[in-house]
Amino acid sequence: MTSSSFTGSVTFEYGESGRLERFSIDATMGEEQVRWLGRYMPWYEDDIQGFCSLSDKLVFSLTDREVTFEMFWNRYNDKSRSSRKKAEQKWNKLSKADQVKAYCYIPVYLKNKGEAGLKYAETYLHAELWNN
Repeated sequence: MTSSSFTGSVTFEYGESGRLERFSIDATMGEEQVRWLGRYMPWYEDDIQGFCSLSDKLVFSLTDREVTFEMFWNRYNDKSRSSRKKAEQKWNKLSKADQVKAYCYIPVYLKNKGEAGLKYAETYLHAELWNN
């Protein structure tokens, strides 16, 4: 994260669970800016969008993140109903950026799946539900 209101950058690193594992401040920030960051810290990857909306001065850039099919398969966790082979075929057709989006959106999808229930993993990928 960078901003026009300070020099340098702040880096957030999230684990497979989507929870903040570490962050580093390589920036010159005032005490009030550090307090603000502590108050609104995006503790989960899903919080970043809301965090970004707090200030039009913030600029986020995602670094390349390798998300494997195995990571997706374990996070989606519908092994008894979904077809691993079909899901992996769909996964391999996605761009790296869409793989990251699909993976990161799983907790939001699981939380908001509604009455329709959990879709098969291959359907989740084919329908690109993270874009809805």
